[in-house]
Amino acid sequence: MEYASPKLRADRETVMQVAGKSLFGLKYASSSLRDDSKVVTTAVKFDGFALCFASMRLRADKQVVIEAIMSEPRALRFASTALRGDKTLVLMAVRMFGDTLNDATDDLKADEDVVMEAVAQNGISLRYANPELHKNRSIVLRAVTTSGASLLHISGQLAHDREVVMHAVGQYGEALQYASFLLRADWEIVMRAVTQTGWALKYAHVDLKMNRSVVMASVQTTGKSLQFALGFLTYDKEVVIAAVRKDGEALFYAFEDLKADEDVVMAAVSQNGAALRYACGGLRSSVRIVMEAVITSATALGFASTALCADREVVLHAVRHHGSALRHASDDLKSNREVVEVAVKEDCFAFEYALGRLRSDPDLLMLAVDLARADTRFRRNVTTAHVYAWVKRGLFSNVYSRLVKATIEGNTDEVVLRLQEAEATRNGGMIRELSIMRDRFSDEIHTQRVIDEFVSCLRGQSDILGKRTRDGGGGWNNAHLP
Repeated sequence: MEYASPKLRADRETVMQVAGKSLFGLKYASSSLRDDSKVVTTAVKFDGFALCFASMRLRADKQVVIEAIMSEPRALRFASTALRGDKTLVLMAVRMFGDTLNDATDDLKADEDVVMEAVAQNGISLRYANPELHKNRSIVLRAVTTSGASLLHISGQLAHDREVVMHAVGQYGEALQYASFLLRADWEIVMRAVTQTGWALKYAHVDLKMNRSVVMASVQTTGKSLQFALGFLTYDKEVVIAAVRKDGEALFYAFEDLKADEDVVMAAVSQNGAALRYACGGLRSSVRIVMEAVITSATALGFASTALCADREVVLHAVRHHGSALRHASDDLKSNREVVEVAVKEDCFAFEYALGRLRSDPDLLMLAVDLARADTRFRRNVTTAHVYAWVKRGLFSNVYSRLVKATIEGNTDEVVLRLQEAEATRNGGMIRELSIMRDRFSDEIHTQRVIDEFVSCLRGQSDILGKRTRDGGGGWNNAHLP
């Protein structure tokens, strides 16, 4: 509509059709149509925010505003001042979206019925109410029941009201930070807060951070809340095990002696193998610990000892669970066909970590490409990008890399040019197959079809690739081979 002619913008039927499908349909309509009740009603039924483009007369039309609110309660802000002071309309809006209380007139922000409905929908809407109502116990109780964070906006004695705070932390544990100092030392309130979220332990009174039952409840909810425990509790093996079972990386906050305890570390890596990074050096050399860690994390092998990264059985165990763990294996194992093949079968993109002649092995490349294409997660863009990345990293000559890049980008002229350039290098067997692609390009190339052709050509030429890689002949630019 923005670029439509004035005549079309003034055409009632056209504007109604567009306004019923687009928020901005009404914006570019003629002024007379923005004052047309039927046109505006059609627009606001599609999107209530279209009310902002209506004439001032229709923003004051109760029926039009009702239709807008039914579609989008926040459209109340575009209604006339008189209608934003209409209790019936405002009640309708706040029941659907409590924060629309902010758009009501000051009189209604001080109205108990309106505010009660608003906080019942979203307790945090209390922030828009008249400050006097922040002291109203029934409204405050309703607010903290639906949003504990609304405790922030409570003033006066209610911030010290045990029942109010209990309701607040039960809904949102971290609301404990807004409670009075005395209530943050209340065992029952703190226990309820840490049961909802362990992060609440941060705001508890210092005495309760040293209370074993409170800390135990906290770490069983949020493992990393162990960092807020005080005194002997970071030395307590049972507490630490409970924490790492919930979140293995909570091991970071354990006492140093426990980072060398096999039971503690085993519990941590069983939950998250990456927690191996926090274990003492001796346990990083433990086959039992590392074998468990690599099951739950692709990065765990990177924290194992150098000896275990070179251990064939450990690495095979790792790549069977996470192919990308190959990146942390020793160079010898990255050059081992069995290990690399197992990794690629688990994660096709592990091919990029292969070393030596395996990077030049067309059969291994095709295994990776076929697996990538078969995986629905990578069937399009990721497959395309990685195929190009593998080529770019040196598997083929520069000429061929530029050809693949042009193919992926869909540049027809460039593809033909690069094919001709490749022919000039006399890569005969490959080029005869690839040149068939020339006749299959149209003005708009479908990327996936091109990649299918590309992969098909590679598969058909695997013997040629293997021979040329072995003997260094036939025109390949061997300076770019691994």
